[in-house]
Amino acid sequence: MSGPGNGEANLGVAPGRLARAAARAEGLRPWIRALLAFLSYLLVSLALWGRGVITHLSTRYVGVGKEDAKLYVWTLAWWPYAIRHGLNPLHSPLVWAPAGVNMAWISGMPGPALVLAPVTMAANAVASLNVLLLLAPPLAAWTTYLLARRLTRDVSASLVAGF
Repeated sequence: MSGPGNGEANLGVAPGRLARAAARAEGLRPWIRALLAFLSYLLVSLALWGRGVITHLSTRYVGVGKEDAKLYVWTLAWWPYAIRHGLNPLHSPLVWAPAGVNMAWISGMPGPALVLAPVTMAANAVASLNVLLLLAPPLAAWTTYLLARRLTRDVSASLVAGF
């Protein structure tokens, strides 16, 4: 007889089902396992942080406290704007005029700003920030999964490590 009283955890799922699911996952190609891991992390991220934002990507922010978000929205918009208009992206005359601001001294995000430039141009920088904030946790979890998978060769342990 198995159950919580015998040292086994009752997960609400028959132990045989978990073993069969783990065996099926082991039988998949590595890139399919990695994709399924990323999608599971993405679904959790969207469930936790995207509920009030996912249908209003360009008008609402993920999280609370809007002051940091305003700076990030501005920098996400600045980098593509500066490059598109042939301006020096490391110096903005639009902030603290007339001297401007040295972009090396603020928390700018040139890499994410350029990667998300199509989202910024199609919607706006608020949407880009939301995409960035919703993708960051699953991408971090996924890279943890990939590292743990490489080190342990165990799919289930790697999936848990990502979470």
